Amino acid sequence: MEEGDLMKKVFFIFSILVLLSAAWAVSGQKARAVSSPASVKPDPDFGTLPLYFAPNRGQADAEALFYVQTPLYTLWITRQGLMFDSGREGGREISRLVFAGASPDVRVYAEQPTDHRVSYFIGDDPSRWRGGIPTSRAIVYEGVYRGIDLKVYGREREIEYDWVVRPGGDPCSIRLVLEGAGAVGLDDKGDIVIRRSFGEIRHRKPRAYQVIDGRERFVDAAFEVQRNKEIGLRLGRYSPAFDLVIDPLVLVSSTYLGGSATDYIVGMAVDGAGAVYTTGWTYSRNFPRKNPPQAKIAGSYDAFLTKLAPDGKSLVYSTYLGGAERDTGACVVVDGSGAAYVAGSSESTNFPVKNAIQEKNRGSEDGFITKVSPDGRSLAYSTYWGGAKEDACWGIALDPAGNLLVVGDSWSTNLPLKRPLQPANAGHRDAFLSKLSADGRKLLFSTYWGGSQSEYTTGSVCLDSSGAIYFQGVTFSDDFPVKAAFQSKFGGGYRDNFLAKISAACDRVIYATFLGGAKDEDSYALAVSPEGEAVVGGRSNSPNYPLKNPFQGALGGYMDAVITRFNADGRTLVFSTYLGGTGNDVINGIDLDAGGAVTVCGSTGSLNFPVKNAYQTVYGKGYGDAFLTRLSAPGTQLVFSSFLGGTSSDAAKQVVLGTDGTIYLAGVTSSKDFPLKGAFQKTNAGGDDVFIAKLKSATK
Repeated sequence: MEEGDLMKKVFFIFSILVLLSAAWAVSGQKARAVSSPASVKPDPDFGTLPLYFAPNRGQADAEALFYVQTPLYTLWITRQGLMFDSGREGGREISRLVFAGASPDVRVYAEQPTDHRVSYFIGDDPSRWRGGIPTSRAIVYEGVYRGIDLKVYGREREIEYDWVVRPGGDPCSIRLVLEGAGAVGLDDKGDIVIRRSFGEIRHRKPRAYQVIDGRERFVDAAFEVQRNKEIGLRLGRYSPAFDLVIDPLVLVSSTYLGGSATDYIVGMAVDGAGAVYTTGWTYSRNFPRKNPPQAKIAGSYDAFLTKLAPDGKSLVYSTYLGGAERDTGACVVVDGSGAAYVAGSSESTNFPVKNAIQEKNRGSEDGFITKVSPDGRSLAYSTYWGGAKEDACWGIALDPAGNLLVVGDSWSTNLPLKRPLQPANAGHRDAFLSKLSADGRKLLFSTYWGGSQSEYTTGSVCLDSSGAIYFQGVTFSDDFPVKAAFQSKFGGGYRDNFLAKISAACDRVIYATFLGGAKDEDSYALAVSPEGEAVVGGRSNSPNYPLKNPFQGALGGYMDAVITRFNADGRTLVFSTYLGGTGNDVINGIDLDAGGAVTVCGSTGSLNFPVKNAYQTVYGKGYGDAFLTRLSAPGTQLVFSSFLGGTSSDAAKQVVLGTDGTIYLAGVTSSKDFPLKGAFQKTNAGGDDVFIAKLKSATK
């Protein structure tokens, strides 16, 4: 069978991602366009904002249907193609990307509307003024060729576009003609290079492969440039029985972070500019430091707090935090000023305190809560938190008034309390929820939460748009306090997960529920939508874990990751599913995007963990790989799912979504060959190092 006939019979999605970026510039920087069809990919700009496409309501030339302005050029959306207008002082240069042989019946429409509005007041004629024009984040050309659509979208400094070839479509029909461009050619890497007076535009060579029998098999893919500056595509042979993937999930940047001993990350936060804050603990006496309020390790291991610059290539600050014994950072949040709050546990009697609500360690181990100034050079306040026995803080969140919510667990019978919903430790170890004032000096609320056995929280406390508070953890108690519960009885085994919701005023329980099957569960991650839909992630080995509309309806191995999404009432489920392969799998981090899709991360020992539109399609051959997975809001479909790791052990601990859809991932790796890009630290300095990665997804 001929190559063209074969391609016509195979259904696949073919996506060319073009990044037209950065430097049209006076300085002589080179602009670049990256060609790749993608789902998740690394983003060279750490913290960019979305671009807004505006419809033409008479404020521009009639040929333009929509347009978008970047700092470097204006992109005009016309029925015949894309027009790039690099007008600036000293001249104007226009080039077009024309869809040769396109259908005259193409439909062009806006997709992904935004709340952003634009207004134009042109000249002194009010009839030409336009106000309150709606915008969108994407434009779709539907049926630009038979069976082929085109989606155009972008972020600040970038324009991207994807071709989608549907059943019956022929990618060979895609032909692009460059008009008004300078010299056009292929370099020795197979990239298209367009030379302009202000620099170069570069379209990277497409990358295509299939996964067959667990192995990547690459398919030849290349651009062809003809004499009339027409660009086409050439694909090699491939099997029609397997998916053909062309450059899906892409890594934007990633780095090691650590010293010559063991370093372990637990918490991560991202501010509005895209700077990444991480905390955990380190044994390394040469852990990377910058502008530290504490420059030397004080105990056998100390907590650390590190702020990585938005570009991911340098430290803003990095410091130890601890006393003469063992100290652990567990969680971090950031306020609007850039001040970071970190909490964890300390066995030290000389942990650094300042403006403390509790100045001394009252037991063998107490929690701690510390606020660090925006520049990282000083402590605004730092306090112990606990009673006479062992206590630890595992999760923190800020309410709209700037008060700090803290969850943890306590063996103490004299934990500080205020207006408690449960005034005493009911068992061996109970969970607790406390609220401190914004200045850290007053206790506003504090309560135990648990039954006659043990409970522990697992690092998550969240608020919805009404201010209601959600926290989760693990219970060994069959008399755990429940109310308005989805599951009112202990499921079995040694332990079940629990989820609780209390009012914003902390004066009543809205619901509290068990979550588990006949064996054992652990929950490590929680996210809540503005409307109050709580999503819990963890692991289970119960064959009867509560399911609803599952993506995966049965255990794949001994212990699988699980994801459960509750309705706002807490009594019913939106979906609940296993996620995993034949090895052990666990979810450690979770976040929700504006559309409700669920992004999770964790670790897997499964060579057959489900993958789709992956950056790394094959298990890294170590003792475990990190994974990153996105499920649709109803939970029934994978949007993307990828391994991430090297030839040793890797585990993702936290995932945070930026406002522009960027994905920030942090975890622990002992691999010397962990995938890196644009790294601040290019080598694993010890046994276990932290990793921090930034990815982006073109799959919406």
